[in-house]
Amino acid sequence: EAQQSFFKIKKKVKTNQYPYYRIYDDYSLDKNLSGIEMTFHQDILTESIMRLIVSSKILEISKEILGEEIELELSRFHLTEGFSHVGNWHRDEKINHPMDSLQINIFLFDEKGLQVVEQSHKKEVAGGEEFLKRTPHISIDNSKWLNTGAGDVLVFDPAVLHRGISANPRANI
Repeated sequence: EAQQSFFKIKKKVKTNQYPYYRIYDDYSLDKNLSGIEMTFHQDILTESIMRLIVSSKILEISKEILGEEIELELSRFHLTEGFSHVGNWHRDEKINHPMDSLQINIFLFDEKGLQVVEQSHKKEVAGGEEFLKRTPHISIDNSKWLNTGAGDVLVFDPAVLHRGISANPRANI
């Protein structure tokens, strides 16, 4: 049901019925969507997406790790459609930051669309961060592709070096 809801949400964006989205480099005549923003916006939130989120237990997971006082800073659908995508390596937090934030993804489909560098939340990668800024698509030797299934939940430190990369369609929250 959540997958079908996602397709309807995506159609709203494609037909200009929902304005909050991101596109990859626009090299097609169709919107090459990379993200649909504000997952909880009343114009796109469906009961089946909400059931998926509740059943994923992300609220409980977050409280267990961060404590009772938590807040959502960003919610979006990440997606890749008809074109393959190689994202930039990036971190969503500084190395060795206080443990006051998490990155949580709920996968809507089976995918192999996220690549991470293990232990990179504790130290810089060879060549340093400036090197990555100059060469954001470089292959990193000790990186790992994550295979995830529909309904899987991935929780990680936002300082982990990661990127979206996929030759196939994908979608996660």
